Amino acid sequence: MIVSLAVFLGIGNECFSQTRRRIIQLSGFVTDSATNVLPGVHVYVPKAGRGTPTSGAGFFTLPVLVGDSIVFSSVGFKRAHYIVPDLPKDSWSIYVELADDMTFLKGVVIT
Repeated sequence: MIVSLAVFLGIGNECFSQTRRRIIQLSGFVTDSATNVLPGVHVYVPKAGRGTPTSGAGFFTLPVLVGDSIVFSSVGFKRAHYIVPDLPKDSWSIYVELADDMTFLKGVVIT
């Protein structure tokens, strides 16, 4: 009985370790189309409910899992998405360029 329980627990640990995804330290810079750095861009993982803003220099760093979908959003810019690939490195840097998203409103007359 004890031997079968130990074998069962050993198999359970192997199955569990196969389903775990690696943690990657993702870092990078976010700019606009004119290569100006963008401070305060929301960098987040919607599935995990966590994220971070970019610094005053447009820099961010965030621990993510392989396969996570990362969203970059800021007022006045179109959202950008990035899927974390399964690469052999434990950390890497990316460069994200956000496209302008302009909305023109009708003119307002104040009397």
